[in-house]
Amino acid sequence: MKRIVLFLVAVLLLLPMKSGQAARGDLIDPAKARDSIRISTGQQFTVAFDQRGDRLVNPRRVQSAQKRSVVTLNFFVERSKSPEMRVLVVTNFYPRILRYRAAARTGTQREFLETNMIPIHPNIPSYEGWLDPFVELLLFDFQIMK
Repeated sequence: MKRIVLFLVAVLLLLPMKSGQAARGDLIDPAKARDSIRISTGQQFTVAFDQRGDRLVNPRRVQSAQKRSVVTLNFFVERSKSPEMRVLVVTNFYPRILRYRAAARTGTQREFLETNMIPIHPNIPSYEGWLDPFVELLLFDFQIMK
């Protein structure tokens, strides 16, 4: 299983992408983003939620899993490639697939632009990458799927 994950990561980092390819372009108001959390480049942390049906609400940073389901986030700049790539690694420790929406902003923008995100399967790190010079991501509207 680890070989498959490593292979997928290698493929992701080697795929050529055009700047802006991942961005959908819809402006997102952070004040209106439901149950959101922000992460800046260089940050790594664990997030716990309260669960209401299939929705995950009240996201908050925690020190460790504390015997409960959590999501770990790591947003960094991969500098070994040219051009540099922004990478978000999400690990879902819920027993079901996790879906969420995301928006990103560059250092020169105040607005967040919505971007496409892939579903996150349980207990497998998922990698998203962008060539855009994003400095902050807004993750919101978390749901676990049946």
